[in-house]
Amino acid sequence: SVPTRTAQTLLTDDAPDFTELVEDCEPLVSKNWNRQCRSSDKFSNPWKILLQNFQTLEKSIVILSGTLPAHAPQEIYAELIHAASVPVLLDTSGAPLLAALEARPALVKINASELLLTTKQNTIEEAARELIAQGAGAVGITDGSSPARLFTPEGTHSFSIPDVAVKSTLGCGDAVNAGIAFALQKGSALPEAFIFGLACGAANAQTALPGVIDPEQIATLVPQIKVS
Repeated sequence: SVPTRTAQTLLTDDAPDFTELVEDCEPLVSKNWNRQCRSSDKFSNPWKILLQNFQTLEKSIVILSGTLPAHAPQEIYAELIHAASVPVLLDTSGAPLLAALEARPALVKINASELLLTTKQNTIEEAARELIAQGAGAVGITDGSSPARLFTPEGTHSFSIPDVAVKSTLGCGDAVNAGIAFALQKGSALPEAFIFGLACGAANAQTALPGVIDPEQIATLVPQIKVS
């Protein structure tokens, strides 16, 4: 087996930023993905079990996010999207994102710099339209405190970001994803769900720890996000 890595995040009370100390782990070679693991008295392939479980999901939307381990197959997200019986929100970049587009994720959420690096395009609009042409149902783009943008086959929306006292940006992207998925599950249309997700990200930014959101703040933040 390959040892797991240790990642440490250093926070300070007097700066809205953080330092991450991320160890590299040993590369995961193909045999690690295909190996048989003992479960009770039987051997099974955990990856195949995961794919089978995706085929029976009963939730209304699934979030897939993160950077793949070194040497991991670049088609992992594509396989999971194909296996999923529900729409998928995909938050990744580079080769795993490009490989996943043919599986038609319902929404690709990505930040502006990663989008341009992934597509090699010169503008956000060109890059987003390329992803849609290759299979993305829609593309949501965040850019720090600059306006966020949502591209769909029907058009484009721009969203202002609330001016908040930022304590830490750690976990804001995950908060946006969770907010979008939550709102979609409640029946919101995609633009309204994107607004809710941005409000969750802004709420998370006002806390020092990741994944911490004050629900009462959301009702205040949502009206501050203007759409054009």
